[in-house]
Amino acid sequence: MYQEHMFEHLRRVVRAAHEQRTPEEQKMIAAAAVRQMLDRFCSDWHAIMTGIEREEWLASADTVIDRHSHQMTDLSNDLFGMLEDDLIGDIRALSAEMIKTANILHMLGSPEEFRVRGAELARRAKALSMKLEAELPLP
Repeated sequence: MYQEHMFEHLRRVVRAAHEQRTPEEQKMIAAAAVRQMLDRFCSDWHAIMTGIEREEWLASADTVIDRHSHQMTDLSNDLFGMLEDDLIGDIRALSAEMIKTANILHMLGSPEEFRVRGAELARRAKALSMKLEAELPLP
């Protein structure tokens, strides 16, 4: 519940910035929103991999990846005109890869493959967050 509330607040902030801020302010707000979302995914993934019993981690990991993939897609739709197209493309590519990873779990039933791919997604999310931080640092 907290996740959904936080995400909806993030989307409202982005939409308000799109309507009420200068283009430069929009970029900073959009980048901060994306970084927050990416960092939250990394944090959630790490918590699952380190703190949940083996029997429970698959369902939890599936839920986290599914939720974050949809949130990234939704937020990327809100960001058009606020961030460069290549950054939005990177967000969408990560989201698509998350969906593909969740499908692998369901189709192949391979927990180890899911763990490896999930860790790679978290690494890519962290790299994208760091890229945004380097290109659009907060004041």
